[in-house]
Amino acid sequence: EREKKERERERRSSMSVRSVNMDEDEWELSEVARASVREGLANSVRSLAELKGVKVPEEVALEKAKKVEEKAFTAAKVDSRTTTGRRPDDETLQIYARKAGRLVIQAVDSIEQ
Repeated sequence: EREKKERERERRSSMSVRSVNMDEDEWELSEVARASVREGLANSVRSLAELKGVKVPEEVALEKAKKVEEKAFTAAKVDSRTTTGRRPDDETLQIYARKAGRLVIQAVDSIEQ
């Protein structure tokens, strides 16, 4: 039980938002966090498509999720920079989440019945 809690704590810390390279002062997410987001987005794609009556194979959902996550990440990274410096990490994370949500809906809408 103790080991399980420790592993969970390590997993959560590896998923945190952080500026990896403080010299460049650039917003970044760990690869573990991004992979977790892609997995969640793939589940969302499949679930939302199912509501439309369309079965989406897991591979297709993962491919769409990867594209969605990459676009959302790029948009958030660009928006994290302001003319006066850098936006706070929590604001950038919200931009990332909102963009991913919009893109998932577009991805599901593009799936043919």
